[in-house]
Amino acid sequence: MKYPSWEHFPKNTAPEKIAKEIVEVFGANSKKIDSRKAKKRLKSNEILEIISQDLLEIKDMQVEHRDEDGKLKKIERPVLYGEGGKARKSFQPDGYNDQIGLILEVEAGMTIPNNMAYKDLIKACLMEGTNHFVLAVPLHYDGGNTNSKPYEVVVRDFSAIFESARLQLPLQTVTIIGY
Repeated sequence: MKYPSWEHFPKNTAPEKIAKEIVEVFGANSKKIDSRKAKKRLKSNEILEIISQDLLEIKDMQVEHRDEDGKLKKIERPVLYGEGGKARKSFQPDGYNDQIGLILEVEAGMTIPNNMAYKDLIKACLMEGTNHFVLAVPLHYDGGNTNSKPYEVVVRDFSAIFESARLQLPLQTVTIIGY
């Protein structure tokens, strides 16, 4: 199996160049983040910390990261506006590219038990200006009492969303990366 694994939806639309560049970042960091080989289960923020500098090298990509002083730089994307046009409700994605409206979310152990993939999909649909959604999930997760394959589950479930055509999403594309 090629690492990282990835699927793109809808199947009749080519992936954006930036989605492929994000996949390449995961591949370049495989020795540190491959969930099939990890000696220690990494949390999503740990994965993001490992890949954030490489993601920031992608043109116009903003990523949650720590600056030189160690301060966490979060991204705010508006959902609703209130009095005086101020953002009333915002979400904080892991990454964002304003040029094409791409949201990036990186998940880890709670992908399946807490339905984070669905929550992230809904949030991406609600954030202003989102056209493309990239979701990274583990290929393998050993949760102590349970072994699961989050990537396979998410791809299966998102395939059903796109192939059934019963649920219309306001996104042009969705890319799932298995790390």
